[in-house]
Amino acid sequence: MFRSTALLIVAALHSAVTSGLSSATVKSSQRVAIVTGSSRGIGRGIAQELGSAGFAVYVLGRSTRSAPIAGQRPVAEGLDLTVESCAEDITSRGGRGVPFPCDVSAEGEVESAIDAVWEAEGRLDVLVC
Repeated sequence: MFRSTALLIVAALHSAVTSGLSSATVKSSQRVAIVTGSSRGIGRGIAQELGSAGFAVYVLGRSTRSAPIAGQRPVAEGLDLTVESCAEDITSRGGRGVPFPCDVSAEGEVESAIDAVWEAEGRLDVLVC
């Protein structure tokens, strides 16, 4: 599953880059990243550091404030480990955080996220998956 998803992502990025993407298509000069699993753990740390470097970071993860995940591992009382809180933290560090609820194990969701980023930004500089 992981290998096929990774290959699909690489193929999608290659296709987008080689399809004649011109500088006129790029909607912002800000570098853009997608980070999966970024509501907690190492993914969150990577997303925060990219935000500190001035990136627009699309924060992908299953944990949201509006739709808690049944059976997710418990966190300490008062911690907000959601895509929204990570996006807010990125923005406070000088980047632009964009929460994007996504279950990377669900067929087609990562591809949809990449499509949404291309539509909104006209570029994708970093993919952490």
